Amino acid sequence: MGIRGLPIEAKSFTPEVLRKAMESTIAQLNEYRKQFKVTEPSLLNFCVTDGDTVVVTRYISSRTDEAASLWFSSGTEFSEYAEGGHYKMTKSDKRENIIMIASEPLTFERADWMEIRTNHMAIITPKMNFLQVPIIDEFYVPPSDPAALKRTTEFAQEKVNPWLLTAADWWGKALVYSGPIFIGMEGMSSLLVAQKLGQEGKKLFESGESYQFGMLIVAAVAYVFSAWWIVDSYPTAASSPLSSTLLGVALTAFVFLTVIGFAMRRTNIIESSSLALFIAYNVWLCGFDQNSFTDPASAYAPLLPNILPHFQTLTNFVVNTLPKPVLIALLYRLTILHLASRILPTIGADSWESEEGVDDGWDDRPTSTLTKLLLTYRQSIFVTVYSHLLLLDHSSQIWWRWMNIFFTLVIWSIELLVSSEDDAVADKWKMD
Repeated sequence: MGIRGLPIEAKSFTPEVLRKAMESTIAQLNEYRKQFKVTEPSLLNFCVTDGDTVVVTRYISSRTDEAASLWFSSGTEFSEYAEGGHYKMTKSDKRENIIMIASEPLTFERADWMEIRTNHMAIITPKMNFLQVPIIDEFYVPPSDPAALKRTTEFAQEKVNPWLLTAADWWGKALVYSGPIFIGMEGMSSLLVAQKLGQEGKKLFESGESYQFGMLIVAAVAYVFSAWWIVDSYPTAASSPLSSTLLGVALTAFVFLTVIGFAMRRTNIIESSSLALFIAYNVWLCGFDQNSFTDPASAYAPLLPNILPHFQTLTNFVVNTLPKPVLIALLYRLTILHLASRILPTIGADSWESEEGVDDGWDDRPTSTLTKLLLTYRQSIFVTVYSHLLLLDHSSQIWWRWMNIFFTLVIWSIELLVSSEDDAVADKWKMD
C-alpha cells in the first residue's frame, strides 16, 4: 500500500508533509470501508519513514473500541544492566538520543514505557523530537469526553482465538478462587516437615550427649533468629491496627501451644522452633510493600563468568523477572510440597507393615494413593502453584499469609490435643 499525497519526485519530506499524507491515507481507507459497506472496525497501526522522519499511527475506525496497543520509550542510552540480555532505558539529561516504538514493552522496566493514545499519530522528527498528534475525524474522541475512558479492548482481543481467551479467563479464576486449597496444602506440608524434623532430631538426641548439645544449639538459634526476623519485619508487617492484632494473637497462640505441647509431652524443641521459623517467614512476607510485588529487582550479582555461562543467563532471567516475594514464596512452597510428598509414605509405616498379611511395600498403605497423585502430577502442580502466586494481588498475598499462619496453628493444636497418649508413633519420638 502506498502513502497517499506524497510528491513522487521528492527524496525526503518534512514531518508535516508525512503527517498529512498519513491522515489522507487513513481517510481514503475509511472511504473504502463505506464504499464496500464494511461494518467491522479496522485496526490501522502504520509506520513509515523517509530515513529522517518517522510517523507511526495507533488507530481504529471506532469510537467505542481501543486500537491495538502501541508503546514508546525514550532516553539518552539503552544499555544492558544485567548479563543475559536484560536492558533498560536511562535518562542522564533532557536530550532524547534514542526513541523506541513497539507494540508491547520490550523490557521488564515498565516505567520506561509510555502508551501512545488511541487514534493518535506519533512523529519522530530529524532533531529527535517526539510528538503525539491526534487524528481528528469521525472516530476521534477528545480526552475531555467521558467516552474516551470507556473504550473497550474486546475487539483487539478478538484477533486471538476466543477459545484460548475463554480458557485463560476460566483458568485464572479457578486459580484465584483456589487460594484456600493452596494455603491448606502449604500449611499442612509445613507442619508435616516440622514434625519430620522433630522426629529426626529425636533420633539424634538418642545418639549421644554431643548430638543433644548440638540440637539444643540449633533450636536456640532458630528461636532467636525467628524472634529477630519478626521484630525486623514488624514495622511493615504490622502497618495497621488489624495486622498488629493478628500478629499478637499469632505469637500468643504459638507460645501457648508450645508450652501446652511441652507440658503434655507431645512436641519437642525441634518441631516448635521449625514452626517459629515458619511464622516468621510468613510475617516477613506480609511486610512487603506494593513496590516489592510490582517492580522486579533491578540488578543481582551475576554468576562467575567462568562457570557455565548458560546457567548465568538462566539465573539472571529468573531473578530479574520474578518479584522477590513471589520467587521466595514459590521456592518455599515447591520445596515444602515436595518434602511432604516424600514424607507421606512413611507415616505409620512401622505399624502398617507390622499388620499380618501386609508386605514391606507401601502400595497398600492409606497414604499411597495421595502420594502417587502428588508425584505423578508434580510438574502440573508446580506450574499451578507458580501461576497462583503471580495472580494474587498485594492485598491477597498479605491476608492469605495471615490465614496460612492461623490455619497451621489450628492444625497443630488439633494434633497436640487429639493425639492419643498411647500412640506408638508419638511415644517413640515426641515424648521424652
